[in-house]
Formats: sequence, C-alpha cells, structure tokens
Amino acid sequence: MAGQLYDLSEHLRENCVSLQTREHLRDEVLCYIKDCNSGMDDELYELAFATCCTDADLRTLAQRFEQLDGFSRRRAMEIYRQIGADEHYLRLRQKRMEYGPDYVDLTEFFWERGDQQRALQVAQQGLKQATGALDGLRSFLAQRAREEGNRHKYLQLEFSRLAAKRLTLQNYRNFKKLCSEDEWRRYEPRVLKLLSDAPAVVQIDILLERKQLQSAVELFSECSYPSDGYRLGDSRLLKLAEMLQKEFPEQILKFYCSGLRDIDITAPRKKYAEQAEILAKVRHLMLQVMDDRQRWEKLAGKIKRENHNKPAFQQEFALVIPDWDQLG
Repeated sequence: MAGQLYDLSEHLRENCVSLQTREHLRDEVLCYIKDCNSGMDDELYELAFATCCTDADLRTLAQRFEQLDGFSRRRAMEIYRQIGADEHYLRLRQKRMEYGPDYVDLTEFFWERGDQQRALQVAQQGLKQATGALDGLRSFLAQRAREEGNRHKYLQLEFSRLAAKRLTLQNYRNFKKLCSEDEWRRYEPRVLKLLSDAPAVVQIDILLERKQLQSAVELFSECSYPSDGYRLGDSRLLKLAEMLQKEFPEQILKFYCSGLRDIDITAPRKKYAEQAEILAKVRHLMLQVMDDRQRWEKLAGKIKRENHNKPAFQQEFALVIPDWDQLG
C-alpha cells in the first residue's frame, strides 16, 4: 500500500491532473490523516502535498491541516512560512513556543525576513525560557557573536554548548581547536571539570589525548571487562586496553581477569565462548608482552582443572587457546 501511495504521488507530480480530481483526492487523503490509524502517515502527507500545484493549493491544504491534530497544524505552519503567508505562520507559531526548536524556528524566520534584531531577541529569550534541546539557539547566537568579532561571547556560548552535551573525545578536540593558546588556558580547567562526569571510557580517551597515561590506566580499576554483548563504548574500552597493555601490563591484566570472575560457574556454551576469548587476551598479554610462560601455565592450568567436568567449556576453550590440550 505504501508503494502505491508513493507511485500515486509521483504520478501527480509528473502529469497534468485536473483541479477537480486533485481536490477530490485531497479530501480522501485528509480523511485518512484525520483518522491517524493507517500506519502510513508519511506517505499520506506526501500524497497530500502532491495534490498541490500552486501556492493557492498549498494555502488551502494548510487551512485544512489547521482543523486536524497538532502535527498537522505544524505542517500548516510550515506551509504558511513556505508560501510567505507570514501573518498565518506567526499566528500558529506564537501559539506554540515551549521547546528550543520552536524558538529556533521563529529565530530563523525573522533572520530570513531580514529582521535581525528581532531574531536575536527571540534566540536570547529562548535560552531563558525554552525547555528541551537548546543547542540550536546557542549555535545561532555563537555564530552571530563570531561574525561580530566578539570572541568572549562566542567562546562562552561554545563552552555552554560543550557543557550541555555528552562529552566525547571529538567534542573535546573541537572545542580546543576553537581556542587560541591563551583562551585554552582559561577554559581548560572548566573543560576538565566536565571530564569527571563523563563515562570512564571517555575519560580514558581524553586523558590519553592529554598524554596522561598513568591517570588513564588507573581508571581501568573502576571498569569491569564487558560481557553478555558489548554496550556502547565497550569495544572502544577494549581497544584502549590494548593500547596501554605494553606499558602497563599488570593493570591491564587485572582488567582482563575481571571478565573471568565467574569462570567456575556452569553457564551456556555462548558464555564459555566469551570467556575463552578473554582468556586468549590474557594469554597474549602474559606470553607476548610480559614473557611469563610459567605464570600463564599456572593460571590457565588452574582454570582447566577447576572446569574439567564441563565438556562444552573444554571444547570452547580448546578452539581459541592454542596450547589448551597441553595444559596440566
């Protein structure tokens, strides 16, 4: 059905269809939109717009949208703005001024109309009164401050954008890049305060960026090896561990071994496979980095003996540990 609606929209755009036919089809489509239970809202709205060939058609559609639900009224507002029916746009827009994007929309409207002073007033008002995402407003005001050459205000707004976001290595880099050396010296302590509230993997990433390797590896004591499927950031955490294991083998070994704490508990074969992969990392670290075969054989032999009565366990570990069969 969705495909048929798409094909019909394309047909209306590419062919000359009588006004009477388009109006009749528009009426039918609006009935389905009003019911709000078709499951194909996007396709229906697209078809409704396809019935319009002129600004007059769009104005009529906007008037019909105003009689429906809130989403349709927002579409009506967009149409009025598009065709230059500013009074109607403002009438609808000013009834709904709650969230940051609402203020962004009105700010951009005034800016496009050349009323820069009014645009700035709306943006500043939005920062004080709006709820939800405010990044668009801060971005707009930051760009204006930059154009005016007001570095102080520009960096204040950019820092407020950084503080409102989830701190990442890329966000950290982006903000530092905006600053001169003197500006970075002023803002660096404030940025580092944000770092303490970030997830451990982000803190480690940024500490490595700052060449603070000791502080970075110490954070691994607060982390457990990810299990039961990786969460967002877990693969990065493992990559960071690999980067640090040569210089800090004992700390990273302890982190790897945190994933083996339940290795003596009976579990599904999938869990055994995950634990085997962890032990393979331990083996590489002990043999290739620490050059301590005796320690490896003692640890792995103990794990093998304590789980000797689990055939599935032994099979999964033998698949990934090269010397598993030779371990005592």
